Amino acid sequence: MTSYNADERSRALTASIVADVLESHPLPTTVDELAPSDRRRLEDAAHELGITPTALLHRRRAEQTREIAEARELAALSKFRS
Repeated sequence: MTSYNADERSRALTASIVADVLESHPLPTTVDELAPSDRRRLEDAAHELGITPTALLHRRRAEQTREIAEARELAALSKFRS
């Protein structure tokens, strides 16, 4: 049983760290904030997907927001269980 609790605490800590890192390094809100090389890569990827670079950036920001929420939820559930 001790091993289970240690695993749960480890998962909670890991999830919390992931959420903290994602929150402290958010994606830029506009394409203009990107470095020129990153902007070109984003533009190329957006072109391949048939969407605008801004739409691709917003899509990734939404994914990042979901990842943060999921990591926080996992951390909370793991703390609750232990």
